[in-house]
Order: sequence, then structure tokens, then C-alpha cells
Amino acid sequence: FLFKNSIKVSCLCLEENVENDPCKFALTSRTGGVVETFILHSSSPSSPSVRQTWIHEINQILENQRNFLNALTSPIEYQR
Repeated sequence: FLFKNSIKVSCLCLEENVENDPCKFALTSRTGGVVETFILHSSSPSSPSVRQTWIHEINQILENQRNFLNALTSPIEYQR
């Protein structure tokens, strides 16, 4: 793999539907007033399940990030 860019999870947004293509999704980074969008396309057009797997995993990461942030900002409320 060749590293070209990075996105902080705390600045990450996931767009599941891009151009009504069942194999595409987008990751958007919003940092310091700069918005960058990366369109990702699964390698197998006949199998949208690859895309769904990626979306599921990214959603899990984003949910964990939200839970962690909630725990940091309201620790007592988070423990309930």
C-alpha cells in the first residue's frame, strides 16, 4: 500500500450513497475549515457486499468514537 492521506476519526463523516452507485461511498474530512471528500469504489462491481462490509466497519468505528466522546464529556451520564 502507498500512504497518500489521513483522516482523523473525530473529523470523519461517512456518506453511504454516492451517485446512486451501489459500489461507491464517500468519506469526508472537515478540519480547520477545509473539507476534503474521498470517493471510494469497491473493486468488485458485481458484489456490493464489499461496500457494505466497509460501511459497516466504518460505522462501528464512528459509533465507538461517539461513545468515547460522550464518556469524556459526561462521564457520570455515560455510566448510567
